[in-house]
Amino acid sequence: MLGFILSKLNLLILVVAIAAIIVFFTAGLSDIIVGKSADLLLKRFAEKTSTVASSQSYCFSDSFYLPKSLNVGGEEVNYVITADVQKIPIDPNDPSKTMNVVIFSLYQRRDFVKHYSDPAHVPSAISAFSVRTNANIYMFNPTYTGTYTDDPIIMKSPGNSEGDFVIDTEAANNARNTVIFLKQKIRGQDYFYLFACDNALCFDVKNEFSKSLTDDAPEATYDVTEPNKEGAFSC
Repeated sequence: MLGFILSKLNLLILVVAIAAIIVFFTAGLSDIIVGKSADLLLKRFAEKTSTVASSQSYCFSDSFYLPKSLNVGGEEVNYVITADVQKIPIDPNDPSKTMNVVIFSLYQRRDFVKHYSDPAHVPSAISAFSVRTNANIYMFNPTYTGTYTDDPIIMKSPGNSEGDFVIDTEAANNARNTVIFLKQKIRGQDYFYLFACDNALCFDVKNEFSKSLTDDAPEATYDVTEPNKEGAFSC
């Protein structure tokens, strides 16, 4: 009788162990697939950024549509994309020679927004790509605190950025599903602009960006005499 019970216990232990292994590898496989999907999306996003930023045109713009979520095996994974600008030296013998680098990172949304309710929490990016450019970079974004507020800010490549540039396709009050890239040459210097918007409101956001540039960064505007139109941009 004791032998029978022990054999059943061993069988139960074996079944539980097999189930645990299956769950472990299934979860691991799911993370791998999410990471691959994030890499594919962010790589395309970075390539579009590079194409516009390196354009030889005096003014060139393009857009990138963002899916609402990553579809992984029938599961919808919500995400956010952030952008940061850093300067890096390009000549070790001359520290004054630098280049701008835009670093894009993609996070699972639930992990990213947790930071705003728990500042000690550090979200983990599941994908990242960077783009190098000699252009001065200006990004336009509402203040973000886990969702968007009504206080728009400009983040600039010269280093006096404020806040975070966040593209949130699931923000409750105004989700972003389109990113606009615009590059223009002003007085011999390349400028690259980036902003996200709802595709039905992009024209209005562009005008708001133009006015903010005219007020706060006139050196980056094409025509400061049209502050309430698209005067900052020549295309």
